[in-house]
Amino acid sequence: MEASALREFLGDVNWGSLDTLLLDLPPGMQRYIELCDILGKPPAVLTVTIPTPESRDAVRRAMRAAVEHGSDIVGIVENMVGAELKGTAGDDLAAEFAIPVVARIPWHPTPDTWNRLASQL
Repeated sequence: MEASALREFLGDVNWGSLDTLLLDLPPGMQRYIELCDILGKPPAVLTVTIPTPESRDAVRRAMRAAVEHGSDIVGIVENMVGAELKGTAGDDLAAEFAIPVVARIPWHPTPDTWNRLASQL
């Protein structure tokens, strides 16, 4: 059902001329694999992690699988930085995959934070 909705979303909408289309997929590889099937080729991937070692390890597995499927990994967004979430997941993954951390979103972002982040993307 989700794959059908994604297929409809990508195929039936008149997107016009786009440089980039960002899709926020849930964690896990199944939706990514379905997206590859729909597009006919592996898409570039911007990945999201939180700072914790547990998230780093889960995201690492997904990133490795995406690379094995032929995707370029373009960067990492580290979400929920600060507060009680401790770790260096964004920096660890950036070093391992030789890609940039493109944004760090604080635990409680303000409207000013969102505007600054949007201007960076």
